[in-house]
Amino acid sequence: MNYKSVSPFSAYSVLVTEDCNLACKYCYEVNSSGHKKVHMTRETADKFLEFARDQAVANQEKKVSISFFGGEPVLAIDMIDYICTKGKDMFDGTDIDFHVGIITNATLMNEKIYNIFKKHIDLFVSCQLSVDGPHDIQDSNRVTKSGKGTFSRIESNLKFWKGLFGDKLNVHGVLSKQSIGRLYDSYIYFREVWGIKKIWFLPCKDPEFTDEDVSLYDRELNKIYEYIMKHVREDNSLNEIEYYAPLDRCLRNGKADKPCGAGDTYCAVTATGDVYPCHHIYYIDTEGETCLGNIFDGVDLSKKYIWSAYDNSDMVGCEDCDHPSCYRCIAENYEKYKTPFTQITGVHCKFMKIDLKYQRIMREEIEKMGLMESDNSNKKGPISDCVGKTGHCDVVTRVEDCIFDRADCTQYSTPPVDFDKIDEPQGHTEEKNEQATNNVSCGGCGSCSSDIKEDMTNMLDEIISVLVKYHTKWSGK
Repeated sequence: MNYKSVSPFSAYSVLVTEDCNLACKYCYEVNSSGHKKVHMTRETADKFLEFARDQAVANQEKKVSISFFGGEPVLAIDMIDYICTKGKDMFDGTDIDFHVGIITNATLMNEKIYNIFKKHIDLFVSCQLSVDGPHDIQDSNRVTKSGKGTFSRIESNLKFWKGLFGDKLNVHGVLSKQSIGRLYDSYIYFREVWGIKKIWFLPCKDPEFTDEDVSLYDRELNKIYEYIMKHVREDNSLNEIEYYAPLDRCLRNGKADKPCGAGDTYCAVTATGDVYPCHHIYYIDTEGETCLGNIFDGVDLSKKYIWSAYDNSDMVGCEDCDHPSCYRCIAENYEKYKTPFTQITGVHCKFMKIDLKYQRIMREEIEKMGLMESDNSNKKGPISDCVGKTGHCDVVTRVEDCIFDRADCTQYSTPPVDFDKIDEPQGHTEEKNEQATNNVSCGGCGSCSSDIKEDMTNMLDEIISVLVKYHTKWSGK
């Protein structure tokens, strides 16, 4: 069985170290157990780059995207240097775009660190500074292991981060119960005092959040909305909207098909080479239940299929929600319910509905200004450019059920008309009924090669086995 059977990975969170120099009070890593503070070795780094290359080549992907993560990744600056150097050598001369980013707490900077980043700056497309706000806000939660604040250290390093990364720099702040009432102050501090354009904030999973905090969030986001729209009107440009998340989602059309790409096109590679759907899930899953495999022996495709195939319709708790693309964390779901597909609701959903309120107001206003056209994404159109994925296929009848790469599919041909206009192919009704009755066995229509047929049957057997196992465990039935 090869990697073409399910969607390939193209984006990776690489844990170059699982150690950190801070002890942020709300951090899931600090509160996790069972994970050692290990650093990635060169052997593991070499194997990871081979794994990423093989995934891209086998599936004809044109990009490999790495985000250096930890722990605090700058603690492993030599490994960052090594991966950048080896990766550049590996992908130079190919048609695969290799690029990297980093998420850092911004507390570490010296001449060596600066020079290594400068050496590889052309590979970097982003650098995220994890900072919550001005001095008192930052130091209330983001502290050293001895309990000292970190803001002064970060601000003294800021000129180096800005000098290196320029507009590639962004700030991500976590909103806690202590800081949510000063969201606008934090935003203005980053935007005007620090001069950073790209900023985003998200509420942390604080169980003490109440409806009063939701009202505070509404008040503060309204101020940010007014600030952004003032610049939009003055500049007749959408730039200021693009800089701030989550309000930037008003620029999107349509509805996201799932909360995120974790385990589908994106994965976390741990310091020892294990593959997990994301870094957050890795740190809270101390039993390794969600581990998809490792870079040495490969990925269990039957496990990966679960993460590739699910969509919004599988999310329990979101059935009647009209939010097209809220920030839902399936790792937080897993931490609370031991299943990623039961959504945490309550106050968290109310925060997201506040986002949606201002996204809609903003979208309506910029459409009236002529800066964007109306969202016509709900109009029906072709759902695929593959006949084999839209109804004429003898293997599947729904797009989301297809696990073949186009190169593997003997039934791929020309772009179809809309799915709902395709008539039932003549002469196949009995055959389909027989295949359904026989569960996963093949009806022998002769369209597939023997290798494809065997792979498909084996894959479905594995998938059914895993689905039964996880349905039983995650549903409690």
